[in-house]
Parts: sequence; C-alpha cells; structure tokens
Amino acid sequence: MNLNFVADKNIGKVKIDIVQFTRVVNNLLDNSIKYKKSEVGNVLIKIQNAGNFLQVSFADDGRGVAKKELPKIFDIFYRTDPARSSIIKGSGLGLAVVKEIILGMGGEIFAAETFGGGLTILIKLPLEGDTVEKENSAD
Repeated sequence: MNLNFVADKNIGKVKIDIVQFTRVVNNLLDNSIKYKKSEVGNVLIKIQNAGNFLQVSFADDGRGVAKKELPKIFDIFYRTDPARSSIIKGSGLGLAVVKEIILGMGGEIFAAETFGGGLTILIKLPLEGDTVEKENSAD
C-alpha cells in the first residue's frame, strides 16, 4: 500500500480520544487494503481547515462503492455487494463503529466517490474553541 499525506499549514487543534481515533484510522486503512483493485493500492490522507472544522479525508483508488450505496455504508452490518460479503473481508461492523466514534467526538463523517475511482471517507471534527476565536479575531 502506498500512503501519501498532505496537510494544510497552521491547521487548528481538535480534541480527540487518541485511542479511538487510532481505531478509526486503522479501520479505514484496513478497508482500503481489503478492497484495493490492484496488487498495490494507494491512499491519500489529507488534513485541512474547513471553517470551524478540521477535515480529514482518506481517498483510496480501490473498487469504490456505487453512488446510491454511499449513504448506507455506515449502517451496521451493511454490505454493498456479494463480493464484500465474504466473512474474510469482515463483518460489516467496521464503518458503523467508525461513525459512532466520530459522532462521539462531536464530528461528522461522509463517504464520496474518489475522482478516478475508489472511495473517499471525509471526517469533520470541531476545532477547539480557542483556535476558532483566535482565527475570528484576526479578521
């Protein structure tokens, strides 16, 4: 797996449970590995400011998910197609757990198609209050 990382300069601070957020990252990377199209997959992790949120995206070039299925992939036990129903590939719990962790941190999570094929998971986490106030006072 090729892993690339890009981050904005001067990104804000967020308050997270590092153990739980590590679970999120591990799950998303594991899914990218499981559902890659070729022998070597690619994942781009991007961190950027998005208003009062810090946005973290995980974009892979794997098999992707049909557009109509995207809103459902965070549902417990949801599997998008028979090829993903193999018990070896997982139970259908991973993304549901990821969603609950992110919601528990006051964040939001979405799925989108990756340009050129694949799946992108977008996570938005609220910036700490002091950071937002400092940014607003600089205007």
